[in-house]
Amino acid sequence: MKRTWVILLMAGLLASCGGGKSEAAQTTEAQVQKVDISQVPEEWPKLNEELAAKGEKLFVQKGCNACHMVSDQKLVGPGLKGLNKRTTYRWAIAMILNPDSMLKNDERAKQLLKEYGTPMPNQKVTLEEAEAILHYILKVSQSTL
Repeated sequence: MKRTWVILLMAGLLASCGGGKSEAAQTTEAQVQKVDISQVPEEWPKLNEELAAKGEKLFVQKGCNACHMVSDQKLVGPGLKGLNKRTTYRWAIAMILNPDSMLKNDERAKQLLKEYGTPMPNQKVTLEEAEAILHYILKVSQSTL
C-alpha cells in the first residue's frame, strides 16, 4: 500500500514539471502576445456579415458567452450590446487579445475589474478571431431586436 502511494506521488510530481503547459500552448500564447495592434484603427469598421457569422461561432467556442451577454444585460462581465458606442475598436481588440496586460496597465480595464470583481481570462484569441467576434458584437449592437 505504501509503495502505491509513493508511486502515485512520484507520478504527480513528474506530471507537474514544466509548468503544466505544452510546447504548443506556449507557442500560441507567445504568438497572441506579439500581435501589434498599432495598425488596428480606433474607429469601428463597417459591419462585415461574413465575419459576424464566424464571430458568433467563436463567441461560443472561445467561451465569451460564459461571462458576457450580447444584450445590454450584465452577467459575470458587462453586456456587450452597444460596445461600439462605449469604446474604440482598438481598445476592444486589445482587451480580447491581451486582457492580462490591459488589467495591469489600462485604467478603464482596471475600473471594469473593480466593478465586476472577476478578471477577464486570456482565451488565446488571434487577431483574426478577435475581429470576427467584434463584428458579431457590432451586428448585435446594430440590430433592432
